[in-house]
Amino acid sequence: MSLCSLIYNDKKSITSAEDLVEIMNIGNKLYSSLSTISRNSFLMLTELPSMIMVFDTNYHLQYSESYTCRLHANSNYSIEGFPYCMPLVSALQTLIAETYNSFLLTIQINTVAIYRTLHGAYKVFDSHARDSFGLAHPQGTCVLLHFQEMNKLVEYFQSLYTNDAIFELKGLNISVSEIGVHDHNKPFSSEDQNVTCQTAAVNEDITMEIDANISLLKKSCAICFYCVCFSIIKPCSYWKSFTLEAVVEHGNIFYKENLDTSNQFTIDGLPLRLKIYDADVDVKYSSKHQGIFSCSSLSSKLVLQRLILDNKNVNTGFLLWLSGYCLSCVICHTSRVAAKTKTKYFVMEFHENQGLQVLEHNHVDSLIETLCKIRKGTKINKPCNKRAKQVPNIRIKPLTMT
Repeated sequence: MSLCSLIYNDKKSITSAEDLVEIMNIGNKLYSSLSTISRNSFLMLTELPSMIMVFDTNYHLQYSESYTCRLHANSNYSIEGFPYCMPLVSALQTLIAETYNSFLLTIQINTVAIYRTLHGAYKVFDSHARDSFGLAHPQGTCVLLHFQEMNKLVEYFQSLYTNDAIFELKGLNISVSEIGVHDHNKPFSSEDQNVTCQTAAVNEDITMEIDANISLLKKSCAICFYCVCFSIIKPCSYWKSFTLEAVVEHGNIFYKENLDTSNQFTIDGLPLRLKIYDADVDVKYSSKHQGIFSCSSLSSKLVLQRLILDNKNVNTGFLLWLSGYCLSCVICHTSRVAAKTKTKYFVMEFHENQGLQVLEHNHVDSLIETLCKIRKGTKINKPCNKRAKQVPNIRIKPLTMT
């Protein structure tokens, strides 16, 4: 809520009760997404994303170091060797000197937003139930409080909490990301940027650097690609063990005939048509995306989640390259009562010694978690196979079949 209010204020200022209602509505959705991915109802300031899409705009969020201390500490309080431990007044003054004008303040388990106006006053957005004076009230609402001076602002917070209360303060700079605005009614195009804000645009001619297991990579890619194509003939929910064996067998034939003899393997080297039994399956590659997928980064997970959700209605599935191996995902839409549609995600992962595994997911959140487990080398329902820690390159190519 607090983060959403600061972004909203940066966008067009908070001037009415209607603005507060909109902030609460969008903030609720943002909180639900963040808490689901982090699997925790309480979020630390360090878990907030560095890039986020709200109000149909991509924003880049740059946070300061965290300042902390007792809320009621004297103004001259300090601890030698701990430069970020100082009273609230001193922390605010320090961050303002560093050109921060938006702040996230957490006291105990409650977080509020503070921003500095052009005239040097301070406003506090508090999403918790408050009365018109900013005091806790069971029938209260979210509030936007105004303070002319910094000392009055600090005194207000001190009046709400006991002497042993601890605070954490972070400054926040907000800027519109270079990725720009994305129309949710359109799929990502090949001109869109990547999965995370740290990476550059995808070069259409880029060639995957394949290490010593090039043959296994190409084989797994061929079989995963064949899986997406075969899902047009027979939906994944009806696949049995003999189906998996047949898919691997024919996928291996496709690999030997099309990819095995190639010296270099590029994303654009996959065919536009594949014959499966007596059917010709036409393939359309709608877009291509590249970036960094870090399982420990909430922002990275959110961006990948958004990429999948924005493309799920117009694609049959996608191919995903994670460092040295490839997997695929088939997106299945099933009709339900009251004209509602349920979406399922089937992840296909091929290993030479384990065969083809199909993992079914009812929600994109569980899909992201499975991708993280695969990335870390954790086999689903099997012991963890430890691998060297590294941040993988990721390439995504959505596919549409007819």
